[in-house]
Amino acid sequence: MRVSHLSFNIIYKQMKTVVRNYKDEYYPPIPTKSTKFWRVSFIYQFYKFLKLNFKIMRIVVKGHS
Repeated sequence: MRVSHLSFNIIYKQMKTVVRNYKDEYYPPIPTKSTKFWRVSFIYQFYKFLKLNFKIMRIVVKGHS
């Protein structure tokens, strides 16, 4: 079945939806100053890195025992 160009435009116009503003609850919360600080803090990130590696090593060691 072949759809002509004219009928495609009619179908497309019928399918178009109106974009409305989103409600405020759909937007993510704005991070606080302390949240931003902890995200970029090298010392805290290094601590989290070591903590994660320790957890992974515990799992690996338990699996090989």
